[in-house]
Amino acid sequence: MWRSPPGGDKPVRRVGRFMEVNVNELKVPTQLGEVVFQVEGPEHGVPIVLLPGLTLNSEDWPKSLRRQLRSEGFRLYRMDLPDTGASERMKSDFSWSELTQAVESAITQAVPGPCHLVGLSLGGLLLQKMDLARLAPLSLTLLMTCASTYPVSFDGLKSLGKLLKVPLHHCEDRAFYESLAFREHLALRASESELREIRDRVYRSVERGWPYERGPQRQMRLALEFFSGTRPDFSHWTFPTLIIHGGQDPLLPVWSSRALHRQIPNSRFVVIEEMGHEFRESLSQILLLELLPHFQMDLAEVAV
Repeated sequence: MWRSPPGGDKPVRRVGRFMEVNVNELKVPTQLGEVVFQVEGPEHGVPIVLLPGLTLNSEDWPKSLRRQLRSEGFRLYRMDLPDTGASERMKSDFSWSELTQAVESAITQAVPGPCHLVGLSLGGLLLQKMDLARLAPLSLTLLMTCASTYPVSFDGLKSLGKLLKVPLHHCEDRAFYESLAFREHLALRASESELREIRDRVYRSVERGWPYERGPQRQMRLALEFFSGTRPDFSHWTFPTLIIHGGQDPLLPVWSSRALHRQIPNSRFVVIEEMGHEFRESLSQILLLELLPHFQMDLAEVAV
């Protein structure tokens, strides 16, 4: 049986379209200040920790994806990385080592027992840097991320140039419009209804993450440092690993993610052709077709 998490969680009631969802806000201390999780799902469900991407926060995960995972019995821990979202803001720069130690500490304090770890974009880079042998996760899922040994494409560099300006901290409205423009660029062939969905999500994300201050710039510096660093040692990765990439990703080319698959022993690589570098609600079911067997297979192995 999973043990109860430490104190400090604050219940928040969210009313959705289909049902009323109770979300607990859980805060834990780390060397990079207080880190905040949004926790939802069955109290004794198997935990899934969701690590967001660059400039993103815990509000950026699709509602339909979260709803389906809850209905399958999983308990979700949506993290705001240090210096972003509702987590405490830093007054100075920090290193990869400090960031990974803070995230590992936050997960150890907040999550009751072994968990599935899911990293999106920068969150996937973070997983490659973490001491996973100590955390002993049930599984790993790397979404829209890549290998450190392969540089981004020319189109990716143009996207990074846009991202360096997003979100600006001059005013909240400017942050919203700059973020929206970049997110629409990452989504590529989105329909009008999907663009409205992205606009709603960007609004929630900016509202939650404001004021941004220097958090995005610090994240960008770490991401660029990742690509200029040495290749991580994957020889100790014995955890089931799923790598999912968008066939239309304008930021990170598919071949850079495929290179990561070749470096990680016994990993599984999936390309979703309709996906860019942005989640859309319409892709949730396609993602779930890959995620649920990955999570449930690990549960079966644990039960044995």
